[in-house]
Amino acid sequence: YLQNIPRDPTTNIATLDHRIASEFGYFKIDFLNVSMYQGVKSEQHLLELINREPDWELFTYAEITDNLFHLNGKSYLLQRFPPRSVEDLAIILALIRPSKAYLQTSDWTTIEREVWAKTDDNYQFKRSHSIGYALAVVVHMNLYIEQLESVIPSSI
Repeated sequence: YLQNIPRDPTTNIATLDHRIASEFGYFKIDFLNVSMYQGVKSEQHLLELINREPDWELFTYAEITDNLFHLNGKSYLLQRFPPRSVEDLAIILALIRPSKAYLQTSDWTTIEREVWAKTDDNYQFKRSHSIGYALAVVVHMNLYIEQLESVIPSSI
């Protein structure tokens, strides 16, 4: 919170639960580390990375995905449900959210049907938000592969 929120004077910890802070006029801002964009050379380069179809099979290799934004440590999920599109990747990113983690043991049809629905506590990880994250992951994957190709001799 960038606002002066109520805090416990002893611990300096917020006294309002983040789920109800908005009821008191406070708003939460999440900051993401976007260092993954350091290798992007220009706006044109970024557009090329976004629009380049990634090698989807690479998402099943922990050696690769453990280096990617939001996917580090999630290889078990990517191996169980190998993504074949940005939409699939968005669904997998939604599954790592605490309120949707229960779907990880479901079949893909059930997941597709329920992943964007609001939960009992009225939480919803929006599809549009997840698609945005998925596109960021695609950029990161394509940039990672591009960087690997620049150091690996083409004769191998």
